[in-house]
Amino acid sequence: MKIQITLFLVFNTFFLANILAEDAPVTSQIKALPTRTPIQENPKLVQVGVNASDFIRQYFVFNSNNLNLTPSPYDLNVKLFQNKWNIKPNTRLGLRMGLGYRFNEVSNTQNNSSSDFKTREESMAYRLGFEFQQDLSKRFTVFYGLDYRRSKSKNFTENKFNNGLGTIETSTNEQSSKTRGAQIAFGVQFKITNYLNINTEALFGYITGESSTKFTGSAFPDGRVDAGGIRSFVFLPPSFINLNFMF
Repeated sequence: MKIQITLFLVFNTFFLANILAEDAPVTSQIKALPTRTPIQENPKLVQVGVNASDFIRQYFVFNSNNLNLTPSPYDLNVKLFQNKWNIKPNTRLGLRMGLGYRFNEVSNTQNNSSSDFKTREESMAYRLGFEFQQDLSKRFTVFYGLDYRRSKSKNFTENKFNNGLGTIETSTNEQSSKTRGAQIAFGVQFKITNYLNINTEALFGYITGESSTKFTGSAFPDGRVDAGGIRSFVFLPPSFINLNFMF
């Protein structure tokens, strides 16, 4: 009886050992299965884009009215990604930068009266932050951003006129502001070719800063300066389009 039990245990042990040995390669193959394949093959790691809203407004018309797109403060955008920062397939993490500049000057001289009017508007904005992209398909990508932003602007108005006593008087008004803050971004990107895409984004942030207004003229012989603080939430809807080149 003891011999039969011993033979039975030896036989079962040998049988189980053979089963485990046969299953071992299968187990290793399962562990070696590839992860999720990339949706977009060889994604480009550098993007350089420009704000194309003005171009679209000129050439695309709906209901006999030009598109009324809210301008983006950033005319030039650069994005740099790194493969080693990728968290998982079909995603990218990188740096984003944006720069914008506006300048406009208008002069008006009225020949029928002794008055000259001139206005000058100038503004600059830039941002620096991080961006996370996720591919939804071969064409569509969503992205999320977090930026540090700064901006400054100056509006200057000069008015020269005849006071009726044979004297030309000059009055000026200069408004300036500086802001800084943080903003988050959510956007959608559409791939046209391997080297070209378009995107738009919504921006929401909080800014603080300073503003001032300077007056000169006969009404303010010693000049006058009004100063104040700025604290505001800002929102820019996705009503502009960027055209991006990929390298």
